[in-house]
Amino acid sequence: MELIEQIGAFLGLAAFLGLAVLVLLYFQQARDVRRLREWAGRAPERAAAAAEDATAKAAEEAGVEPEQLTAAGPRFSERVRAKLRVPAGMRERLPAGRYLAIIAAGIALIAAGVATGAFGLFDDEAGKGGKGSKPPPPSKVEVAVLNGTGGGGAAGVPGLAETVAQEVRSDGYDVGVVTDARSSFAESVIMYRSADEMESAQQVADELEKLMGKTPTEQVTDDVKTLTEGALVAVVIGDNNSDLQ
Repeated sequence: MELIEQIGAFLGLAAFLGLAVLVLLYFQQARDVRRLREWAGRAPERAAAAAEDATAKAAEEAGVEPEQLTAAGPRFSERVRAKLRVPAGMRERLPAGRYLAIIAAGIALIAAGVATGAFGLFDDEAGKGGKGSKPPPPSKVEVAVLNGTGGGGAAGVPGLAETVAQEVRSDGYDVGVVTDARSSFAESVIMYRSADEMESAQQVADELEKLMGKTPTEQVTDDVKTLTEGALVAVVIGDNNSDLQ
């Protein structure tokens, strides 16, 4: 999955580069078309000027006036035009095939970038341990609450886990198991099962900050994991929050 995301990121970058090249080619084509049209628009004047020069040169060689050659009839004028090889018309021929191929390649690159989610390239943390991804809504996150103020056979502060669980529930989360931890915790901590739940754990920590203060997050330990019964996030209450009641 990580490899696919990396490939998608490179495809997205290539799509942007292709689009930039496409824009440059578009402006270059517009400039060439404008020049071609200007050149074509001046073609009749150039042909007339060339014909007048040829007539004047022929008259000079024949020792007569240019008007006399013109009066000689259309056949002479046709011979002059044939000698000058002036085209009867002209067409604008644009290299459409090349530009169409470039446009098609740019569209294909952009489509590939979108299909693979490559524009996540500009999210510095996207695809790295789940950080930077959007967490699921609270109702989809099961949270276990453990009282870590006791441990080692000693009972923790009574009702502490229930107080925190009530707050978690009021924030819209699905509260799972509420119990005592097997060991004592000096500081409260919010744990997540895997990197995919990292953002959810941080969101829970933000919701509980008013009640418990700023609480760090970390991946769940084995002894806590066995008590969570599959919950994605576990709130472990430490001695620093033993006075919540």
